[in-house]
Amino acid sequence: MASRAKLLALAASAAAVVPDLAYAAAEGGMSYSGFLGTFKTSITGEIAAIICVVAIVAGVATYIFASAFDGILLTIVRVAIGCAIIGSAVTMLTTMGVTGAIV
Repeated sequence: MASRAKLLALAASAAAVVPDLAYAAAEGGMSYSGFLGTFKTSITGEIAAIICVVAIVAGVATYIFASAFDGILLTIVRVAIGCAIIGSAVTMLTTMGVTGAIV
């Protein structure tokens, strides 16, 4: 019976502490928010857009003149072109005026 009372006391104290921790995190922001903001800016910035355009042009040129490549090398070129297109999609859509959800 004593262990049940200890477990109940532990659960009650945990319930009393957890909302305070959640409120403190919501007030001050998460510790990794600054890093994620910097990372997002790095991925969607002007330099990244230029690199994606150069990668698309180089990948398409390689794909056009790749008659001597094997199947795996052509697959790697296709994946590189796809990644460059996906990487530049955010910048392209923002330039055209398409925006995401505003929270």
